[in-house]
Amino acid sequence: MIKHNEALRIKKTYELILNRLQEERTGYETQLSAVEQSLKEKEFDVEALIKISKEAQGEVKDLKRGNAKNKEGLFVSEDLEHDLGSQ
Repeated sequence: MIKHNEALRIKKTYELILNRLQEERTGYETQLSAVEQSLKEKEFDVEALIKISKEAQGEVKDLKRGNAKNKEGLFVSEDLEHDLGSQ
């Protein structure tokens, strides 16, 4: 009888442990799903930021080209003014 009671107590202990582990598993699965979803959103954000960065770099290059052309135009007009002024 004592062994039977001890076996029932051990069985109950293991059932409690099993129930807790199953509950934790469910919680971990939920957390994992949330983390995976967050990761997907962050990857999308990174892709969008990379695209914006590339567009901005292109615009900066265009602005630099425009400024270089404006400076060339200024130098040419200054040279013309200097040449006309010295005549």
